[in-house]
Amino acid sequence: MTLLTRPAIVSKLEIMTDTFRLITLEGENLKGISWKPGQKIEVFLDSHIPNTYTPISWDSLNGVTRLVVHGRAAASREAIQVSTAKPGEIWHIWGPRQSLDLTELKSPILFFGDETSIGLAHAVRTTRNGLREVAFLFEASSPMESKIVLQKLGIDATTILKRGETREHIRAIEAAMDRLVEELAPEQFVLTGEATSIRCLTKLLKGRGIPASKLMVMEQ
Repeated sequence: MTLLTRPAIVSKLEIMTDTFRLITLEGENLKGISWKPGQKIEVFLDSHIPNTYTPISWDSLNGVTRLVVHGRAAASREAIQVSTAKPGEIWHIWGPRQSLDLTELKSPILFFGDETSIGLAHAVRTTRNGLREVAFLFEASSPMESKIVLQKLGIDATTILKRGETREHIRAIEAAMDRLVEELAPEQFVLTGEATSIRCLTKLLKGRGIPASKLMVMEQ
């Protein structure tokens, strides 16, 4: 473990749904940290392979941060360890570091992502321009689970489509994106999650004449 990582204790674990957890980390090393919504951290457990998360909050005064964690059925061993964490465990985190600069977002905003993007969606919502004129489009293995978690975090104005492996799934995402573009006329697009879906939507938007300067992209 490098000296740049910060040890933190899992102080609380809230079961949000069968596969989502809200994890609270605390520690002296988390105090006095400069953090902005949208910045991410990397979590190291018993290997040198990190898992990356976007905290939904960071209390620099008391040294407390919170993460929404999703345990996928086909997740790596490290991801499973994170999603099955127990209070009292010690995690080593690196960061926070810059991911997407959400402070520069211009509304209206259209956000696309999947289960791993919920922390970032919450970060968008906490920015000044994310409080109004923002719509969220998600793909998810279990739309109902994702909807429950999003509602618990106060994220509404969402469209959630069931993830599939066929071209019909991509067409459904493209159709939903087209509809939201017409309804919202976004000034900024935030595209996160699966690389395949992001590539399809990026191609779609550029084909609609949306300039690259309006796209903020982060593949998971």
